[in-house]
Amino acid sequence: MTKQATNNKKSEAPRPAAKKSSALKTQKPAAKKAVLPVKPAAAKKSPVLNSKPSAANKNDLKSRIISVIESGAAYAAVATVGSGKKPYVRIMSLKNKGLELASATFTKSKKVSQIKSNNSVSISILKDHSKKMADYITIEASATICLDAKTKKEFWSEGLANYFKGPDDPNYCVLKFKPLSIEFNDAKTFKTETLSLTGK
Repeated sequence: MTKQATNNKKSEAPRPAAKKSSALKTQKPAAKKAVLPVKPAAAKKSPVLNSKPSAANKNDLKSRIISVIESGAAYAAVATVGSGKKPYVRIMSLKNKGLELASATFTKSKKVSQIKSNNSVSISILKDHSKKMADYITIEASATICLDAKTKKEFWSEGLANYFKGPDDPNYCVLKFKPLSIEFNDAKTFKTETLSLTGK
């Protein structure tokens, strides 16, 4: 074989494959991060502004209402329905027997005239007038004008002698307020509870 043929065979011999860099051999694919399921945010509960008491709490609510009445009824705001069906509010001194309320007034007073036309009234009583915030109640009631001698005599007190001649004075009458529903407003929690009395 000639020297030229030998050189040609050497040139035709396959070249060894290029070695891959060690960097490529050692590089590993990035590990996939586990994706945790995202729980939906819990819905926020709105504060209860008005709730009806359960049977178990009804007596407790009634006691709290009576506590407000007995503490602040001397300065109760009483609203009647005036002319043009507009509210008319005044401060009255009320006495209570449980949830029943009553007050003395003049037979020719504006409130008596308004109650004769519409006996629906609304009464608001604040428990403690010395505080900026205190428990209070709002009462929806029906009013009755009492002119009978028995009621007038039972309600009579010495303080009324400053305004009337006596229990038989024709200018003197008694207003009775029968609650239909009472809202108790808690000064600390701003929660309102309603005591319904329409079933009675």
